[in-house]
Amino acid sequence: MGLDIIAYNKLVIDENGDREEGDYELYCWAKPYLNHCKPLEHTQYYKTTGESFGFRAGSYGGYNQWRQQLCELVHKITPTEIWENQEEHKDKAFFNLICFSDCEGTIGSIMAKPLAKDFQDHQHLVDELKDDYFKEKYAEWREAFELASDDGAVHFH
Repeated sequence: MGLDIIAYNKLVIDENGDREEGDYELYCWAKPYLNHCKPLEHTQYYKTTGESFGFRAGSYGGYNQWRQQLCELVHKITPTEIWENQEEHKDKAFFNLICFSDCEGTIGSIMAKPLAKDFQDHQHLVDELKDDYFKEKYAEWREAFELASDDGAVHFH
C-alpha cells in the first residue's frame, strides 16, 4: 500500500450523478482537515470538466521521508517541529502540505494556489540537489498543485 495522488482542474459539482466515460468523481473528504478542501464542500461529489494528473507519491513511509526532506531543505527544521508549533509556523512555505494527512484527504484550489507558488519559489533549491528521486517527486507535486490551482483539487488516497 502507498499514497496515490490525483490532481484535477476545472471541478464542478456533479449535480445529477450522471457518470460518463472519462468523468472523474471526487468526494471531498479531509477530516479533520476540512478547511483544506475549500472552496469544495465536503458533502458534494465533483467531476472535472478539464484535466487530471496522477502519480504515486510512494509508500506512506516513503512519502513521509520525502516530506521531511522538503521541510529540512526549505526550513532547516523537521516536520515535527512545525506540527508541534503550528501557530508559529503557519505562514511558512509548504505549511499546508507539511501539516496535512499522509494518507487521505483533499486540498482544494484555495490552498493549492499558494502551494503551487511555494513549489515555484523553491525550485532553485531543488535544482541544486543530486537526489533524482526527490527531484522527480518534487516535479510531480509541483505539477499537481499547479493543475489544482485552476478550480481543482489534489486528492490523496
